Amino acid sequence: MDAPGRLSTLRKLLASAFFLDAGFFLLVAAVPYKVLSLGGGALELGVTPTVSSVFYITLTHLAGRGSDRWGRYRMARYGALAMILFGALAYAAPHWARLLLVMPLLGLGAALYWPAIQAGVGDLSRGPRELERHTGRFNLAWSLGKSLGFLAAGLLLARYDFHATFLTAIGLIALSIFGLPRREVEDAEEPAEEPSAAEITDARRQAFRRMAWMANALAFGAGAILTNFLPQIFEQRGWPESRFGLLLGLLYTLQTLVFLLLSGKVRFTYSLRRLLAPQILAAGALLAMPLLPGYWPLLALMPLLGLSFGVCYSASIYYSLDTDSGRGRNAGVHESLIGTGILLFPLLGGLLARLSGDTLLTLYMAGGVMLAGVIVQWIWWRRSA
Repeated sequence: MDAPGRLSTLRKLLASAFFLDAGFFLLVAAVPYKVLSLGGGALELGVTPTVSSVFYITLTHLAGRGSDRWGRYRMARYGALAMILFGALAYAAPHWARLLLVMPLLGLGAALYWPAIQAGVGDLSRGPRELERHTGRFNLAWSLGKSLGFLAAGLLLARYDFHATFLTAIGLIALSIFGLPRREVEDAEEPAEEPSAAEITDARRQAFRRMAWMANALAFGAGAILTNFLPQIFEQRGWPESRFGLLLGLLYTLQTLVFLLLSGKVRFTYSLRRLLAPQILAAGALLAMPLLPGYWPLLALMPLLGLSFGVCYSASIYYSLDTDSGRGRNAGVHESLIGTGILLFPLLGGLLARLSGDTLLTLYMAGGVMLAGVIVQWIWWRRSA
């Protein structure tokens, strides 16, 4: 495929990712309100998303390998169709048990879609610099879709109800299917725009891939700690819900800004300092948060977390795709580790808070684990030298 053809296909993938993520997070936002409407309580609210998360973690690796064999866009279409089916069945679920039975479809759909689309972005990239640009634009597309999904969910839930949210999500996911290319990418004889750096050995590439996978899993886990436990911390301090929304909104807006910078001229690949330094800053911010009594100092720490979360995700997807084969397999590992971090950190944090009676310890846990992860990554880097 020539350069104009690859660029056209890339734009279709970016549009598909934007609409899919917008629809997906509309579904995520609507599910708790559906649970509450069916008479569910705290237990049901906790169990329901866990079911889809477990299926997602289990299936992403397999689905990524499958996309290497059976085609990227075919797998992505199946994933989007599974999400549409979930939206329709969840909309009509008459009781909580029926809703719980269809939750695996949400995890299955995400598992089939994301590794395939990410590997497709790698297939369209010729050379390391082009891969940096393409993955940066891809990250910007899904991040904007996620922001739109949460924004639209708030407006729809406030003005209408969760039924309208489910229907809007189905429409957006359908748009993502129409945006997918019809034909799979064929291997091109076109040379790369620039050769890979000779000094980067296979061992070093594998080390950076493992380091970035760990960094990204820990970053998503830390984000899950903030999402799940800051509401209680803010409530204990007498702060309104609007402050929680502003803090997370700023955090993920800054993450999106990092994606934008990395899609342009900012270079970060195969640099130990540029991978580890943002993580150290994020760990320091998490460890400092319990010590800061005021709200505005907490808000001032968000740029450190936004920088780290953006770099960790960009590094993980880049190193997953910087290979001549097995891109779908690597993207599956990348996604499954994200799900693992999101699942395990809140569970461990909740157990720690319950045993100690102090929710602030969850922030210390997140910061401490990130620092430990930096040490492990440094050891892996040393061994690959």
